[in-house]
Formats: sequence, structure tokens, C-alpha cells
Amino acid sequence: MQKRLPIIAAITAPLFLFACGEDSGTDETAETAPPQPEATIDPAVSNENEPPAAPIETEQAAADPEAPDLKRGARQFLKCRSCHTLAEGEKHKTGPNLWGIFGAPTAARTDFKYSNAFNNLNLTWTDENMDLFLERPSKFASGTIMSFAGVRKEKDRRDLIAYLKQETSPQ
Repeated sequence: MQKRLPIIAAITAPLFLFACGEDSGTDETAETAPPQPEATIDPAVSNENEPPAAPIETEQAAADPEAPDLKRGARQFLKCRSCHTLAEGEKHKTGPNLWGIFGAPTAARTDFKYSNAFNNLNLTWTDENMDLFLERPSKFASGTIMSFAGVRKEKDRRDLIAYLKQETSPQ
């Protein structure tokens, strides 16, 4: 029975002989270690001396940073969907269905009972009016029974308005 060397000796012996300049022979039966992969550099790991990499911008954001983001607008609408629907023909909830709202007068749905605050507004839903409304509904329609506090950030309102226009306008 052949005696085996411990694993460390089997690995280090050929290296030792090579480092000392000794010929280890050309024994064709000897196994060669598989090639080791080269070290890879992870781009997420930064060098202390290098500044952090700039975030990658989407083409839309790079082209126009003021352009509305419809995905963010859809996330903003999550605050509204418990009371409002968007698609044509959907039922009203606590608030009216918003299909076709842009360009329509306030309190335009005849099959929805609006508060006196909305009935007395006599305005048209423009982007500007929607922005003022979404910022603070109780200020826009004083006396409204709507409990929504509003969307404080201008960018969030702009994204939400773009999303609403896309989802509630006939194509």
C-alpha cells in the first residue's frame, strides 16, 4: 500500500523545489494544479484614495432632469387609490372616478355627490389647479371633507400629475 503525504506537503513540495531551482523532473503521471482564476476587482468596492463613482442616470433623467417620472407618479398615486379610481367606467369610491378630469370643471360628475367646497369652486382642472389642489387640498377647497393632507414635494406632485394625465386621458 502506497503511503500518501499530508495535503500540505503534497502542495508545497513542488513549489519548494521550483523556488529552489531544483528540477522536479518531467514525470507525466504527476498531477498539475488547475490554473487559478485571476483576481477580479469589484467595482462596488472603492479605493480609499479614489472619489466614489457618480450614480448612473437614466436616459430620461440625463436628457431633462425636470421631466416627470411616471413610475414615481404611479407610486405617488398609491396614496390616492383608496378613494379614487382612474379607468373609464370604473365606479366611484369615497372620491370620484378621475377619468377625463383634466380640462373638466370641478365637481363635474353628475353621479357623484361632491362637498359644497367643490360645488362652489367653479374652476377647470388644469395642471396648475391640480398642482395647487394636491399641495394642500384643504387650502384649495376650503371646507372640503376630504381628509388627505396633500403632497408636499413639488417633484412628487409633478410626477403624480403626469401619471394622472396619462392614466385618465382618452388616447
